[in-house]
Amino acid sequence: MEQTQIEHQEEKVPMIVEDEEENHKDSGSGGNGDRAESDSKDDKTDKDSGSSVSDPFRIFTRDGLMVRVEQHREDLESIERNFLSGMGWAAGETYVVAVHKYSTSGLTRGARFEAFRVFLGEMARKCGGNANIRSALYGGSRDEIAQIVAHGFSSGGAGNCVQLVPALFSLAAALSSDVDEGGLRHVLLCRVIMGRKIQLVPNGSNQVGPEFDSGVDSLTNPTRFLVSSDFTNSRICPDLVISFKAPNCLNAQGSNSSASRRHNIITVGVLMGMLGRFLSPSQKNMVRKLVNDFQAKKISQSELIRQLRQGVGDKVLAAAVKSIKK
Repeated sequence: MEQTQIEHQEEKVPMIVEDEEENHKDSGSGGNGDRAESDSKDDKTDKDSGSSVSDPFRIFTRDGLMVRVEQHREDLESIERNFLSGMGWAAGETYVVAVHKYSTSGLTRGARFEAFRVFLGEMARKCGGNANIRSALYGGSRDEIAQIVAHGFSSGGAGNCVQLVPALFSLAAALSSDVDEGGLRHVLLCRVIMGRKIQLVPNGSNQVGPEFDSGVDSLTNPTRFLVSSDFTNSRICPDLVISFKAPNCLNAQGSNSSASRRHNIITVGVLMGMLGRFLSPSQKNMVRKLVNDFQAKKISQSELIRQLRQGVGDKVLAAAVKSIKK
């Protein structure tokens, strides 16, 4: 298998979890007592409120799990700008509703954060000072993402991997997200330690060899990052949850999206029906081939989107989307 240290455009998504580190260092036994008292109050509040209707983000903020980033912070504007820049043709009808940052206070979350810090130092020494850390997005349902923030990624079975997309490809993460009852989608922004020994993983495979630090679907322009499920707590650090509203057309492409990471949901009929009247004969053939390659697992969903944008153009995609909006 091939291996290299991938060269990729540096993500410009700011990380703002570091200020929690000092809180983690300063928390002692008294802090744990305060946390227990706070947890008790939070449980009471949950019972009193009865549901998340009054606060749609309660699932992220309960028990001090996350803290909402205030609107006046400059880094919030940067996060929104970079997220929307990766939404491609959907950017004009997508807007960020809220951003929550991961809190490392609390014994379990603090232990996971410390494991990440320790492994980061070990990998940096192993790689001559550069652990090759990347920003990545993970899309899922609101409950799934809250579960990951609280307890970490699930193992997914022996030998399997957690798959994330580079932060530059927000649209791919959005397509893997689910719409909650309030019409919002949620993606998790993480830091991922890629290391030096990176395996080229063929499309359709979800495994990285034990001799490798991580995996990618392309050594030159990766659209998937793969981390072995056995090492997610030490190699993936949650940073932010970005909650947003996106155009309804994403529902058709990303319905049952948590499952879509494992099953193909895009058909030639759906895609050609959306794009057909906007394309030349040669473009139709190109789109048909791309979709067939995707269904045959020769290319990933992220690669399908990327090549569509290159071959058809964002303007044509946007026009096609508007033509089918209800």
